[in-house]
Amino acid sequence: MLQISNSKIRKKLDKALFDSYTPDEFCERISERSCGRFITIVKNPYNKQECRDYTGQGSFEFYRDFEKAFEHVDAGDEQIGDIVLYTYGDNPYIPEHVGIHLGEWWVVSKWGEGGPVLVHPLDHIPSKWGDKVHFFRRENPFIPEEAKEYVKE
Repeated sequence: MLQISNSKIRKKLDKALFDSYTPDEFCERISERSCGRFITIVKNPYNKQECRDYTGQGSFEFYRDFEKAFEHVDAGDEQIGDIVLYTYGDNPYIPEHVGIHLGEWWVVSKWGEGGPVLVHPLDHIPSKWGDKVHFFRRENPFIPEEAKEYVKE
């Protein structure tokens, strides 16, 4: 498990995401708040899919589901394609956000139902989505097609 701090950029992301009404507004606000130099919008699918569906983990609602299905990996031993699971301090057993590790502490994840798919640094997520990061390894790593060019080998 890795602890992430509540930085200024995370507060900007809170404001951009939770004050937005459409995916386009969110993308505009990301740019306006100078988060855009760290975050790349790779896809804006406009569908009801959310982060767990995007990573192929739609039925996994609790941390224990991940523990049963995948190998838990210590921070520092993570590999490209590992699942990145964000939890919150008060409730570490309910995932708040899920992404896919692209290497060198970069992640691809879908932000919100109907929201965009973003490539971002591991700790550049809204603070409401967690302050702890867990890594899990699946047998067959998966990188979405639109994120393959962002893999950091």
